[in-house]
Amino acid sequence: MSKIISIYNLTSDSYSVNNEDIQSNYIELCIGFTGKDLPIYFKDVSFGYELRMNSSILKYDIMPKPNQKLISTDEQIIYKKRILLTENTRYELFLWTKHDQKYREIIHSFITPKAQQSD
Repeated sequence: MSKIISIYNLTSDSYSVNNEDIQSNYIELCIGFTGKDLPIYFKDVSFGYELRMNSSILKYDIMPKPNQKLISTDEQIIYKKRILLTENTRYELFLWTKHDQKYREIIHSFITPKAQQSD
């Protein structure tokens, strides 16, 4: 499955972003958190992403939604979004997290492969 997995470590205040089998036409963006132990307890957390191509924002999302609050989770991945893409294209994925008055961001670049021709 075509995935980009972003894990923000609350203890070390750092990101880990990994590609898994990127396909030519889509990714499943997975965003999660880790810390010392599960469950993870949040202190005023918000996070989001922007998918960019040539400085244009194609897709974005911000969590939590208005009138919602994230308190804790026992799951590492707490957000999944399937995003349609174009083959043989360079994208930038801008990820950010605000937690306990700390703000971190990262830009993760990737290129979708050409679609394979079938015989």
